[in-house]
Amino acid sequence: PYVAHGVLERRGRKRGRERDDEAMVLVRPLTSEGKATERLVESNAVHPYTLPATREWLAEGRVSNSVVQRLERHVSKDVSWCAWRLQSKYSFGVTDGCPRSAARAVEMSIRALVRERWPKCFRFSTGKDAVDVRGDGFFLRYEKDWSVPPPHLDIAEDEQKGQQIANAILYLSGSPAVKGGETMLGVAPGLRGHGGHSPVAITPEKGKLVVWRSYDDRGILNPLAMHTARKVSAGVKLALCVRIRRASRCELTRM
Repeated sequence: PYVAHGVLERRGRKRGRERDDEAMVLVRPLTSEGKATERLVESNAVHPYTLPATREWLAEGRVSNSVVQRLERHVSKDVSWCAWRLQSKYSFGVTDGCPRSAARAVEMSIRALVRERWPKCFRFSTGKDAVDVRGDGFFLRYEKDWSVPPPHLDIAEDEQKGQQIANAILYLSGSPAVKGGETMLGVAPGLRGHGGHSPVAITPEKGKLVVWRSYDDRGILNPLAMHTARKVSAGVKLALCVRIRRASRCELTRM
């Protein structure tokens, strides 16, 4: 009954009978990352679902110009990009050599933003949740007409670091120097035509910090967290992406 890479599907039959209340329902994805998701969802794996309001899963803030400038200098001088750069594909750069002071400032900004928006959902002070720029982040680079990733969910589980429950992205360049390159959220194919839904487009702005949650308060996968990006039509888009994780798997269903 489940569709690989599909977050929502339409179910019209049950035990050979037509259902009168045919509706879009939440379905766990059958991807490698979906294995971790299965632990978060009840055994029947299918739930009637109402799309959450934007405020429930998406938050925006700012990081100081001085921190962004330090990261820019680091990216321009010290970051080695993956070989995909030679193939006109979006490129990744590691963050383990990122200046400690800048990394610390970004971590503090992320924690402050999520505590302000969702004070009961994240537990950094008790060690149950973690955000680590140098150990669990990466830089992204897009140039004009470079390809973009397909729609995807970032929900992978790491044996040591825990389950990823949210994403944070800090833009190091943006409008007006960069044209295009918007981060697109809510792009799951099954969401089309669901209650007038349309994807959320986030325009890159230098110093803008964006966080989105992959699960709702019940620990159920948020289909609006499926994301991709638009191609850059001018300039170079640079960003720092950071994973927000939860160490204890048993806590996830009570997120």
